[in-house]
Amino acid sequence: MSRQRLMRGTVRSTLILSALLLAFSVSSAQGQAPDGYILTEPVLLPDTLYEEYLAGSFTVSILRRARDSVEVDLIRIAESLYPVSDSIVAAGERYLDNRRRLGSWPRHLQEAAEAPGPRWWWHRWGRVWLPYALTGAAVHHYVSELRGLARDPYGEPGMKVTGRFEYRAAVDVSNGFPVVQLEMRWEYHCGRLCGLWFSHGRRIYFAEDGTVTRIEGDAAPSFVVS
Repeated sequence: MSRQRLMRGTVRSTLILSALLLAFSVSSAQGQAPDGYILTEPVLLPDTLYEEYLAGSFTVSILRRARDSVEVDLIRIAESLYPVSDSIVAAGERYLDNRRRLGSWPRHLQEAAEAPGPRWWWHRWGRVWLPYALTGAAVHHYVSELRGLARDPYGEPGMKVTGRFEYRAAVDVSNGFPVVQLEMRWEYHCGRLCGLWFSHGRRIYFAEDGTVTRIEGDAAPSFVVS
């Protein structure tokens, strides 16, 4: 890429972020939720966090990268958008139909639908929710659960129990308009027939006026249990 082209891209990104800053400063409804979503109060999360419990090989890691106050607001909005519950219920019904699952699946999904609060979860494995939408509340849940498992692990007798949770958030302006990228990974190994692994991500696209134009990634997660 030529130096002139790089400079034009940098100037455009700076102008867009300046416009976003103005939009946020004059609007009381920052980042209004698109159809099918609600915007809640943000869950307070640290920008950086690293915890390591060497004796049990447990790690919690958070990194939320923001270059200025505008990007701080964009990440908070991205973490505070929740799909309406009906859309998650409908996704659960499609999941059952497509896979013809019987057994405990209908009960698990019904229990998930009845749990209180703005819903970001899919269903539960043990005491850990599997994510449908990666939100600030989801991150808080996984940090709390991994800390709890580190204090009071469960697993097969004689097996080493390990766990890890990682969360990353950043803003990409390389294509002209801001896109917030959220990514997480969960690992818990508690024996030959005991463990849960999954990862999940989310991309939130913003317009120049600060409104959310598109959300990608909200869906039933891929996961592995043993």
